[in-house]
Amino acid sequence: RRPTPSCIVRSRGRSRTALRSGSCAFGEDKIRIDQTVAALPVMAYSFVVTFIIAKVIDRKMGLRIEEVAERVGLDQSQHAESAYQA
Repeated sequence: RRPTPSCIVRSRGRSRTALRSGSCAFGEDKIRIDQTVAALPVMAYSFVVTFIIAKVIDRKMGLRIEEVAERVGLDQSQHAESAYQA
């Protein structure tokens, strides 16, 4: 017996209604709002923690490369490779 997706119900009339109303593809509005409310603090927390980590790394060793090395190219200055030969 094959598993049926949650949006398709056994009754033909109800399954057509679910597919037509879009609840199968997008879910109910309350679920979407709940998920958005739950995702926003996670995104904010991730941003703040990443920002703090970047600031600590920047103070310890710097995030930027030297201007001369940037002008030469990072492949050549950091890896001693030439990716694009003219």
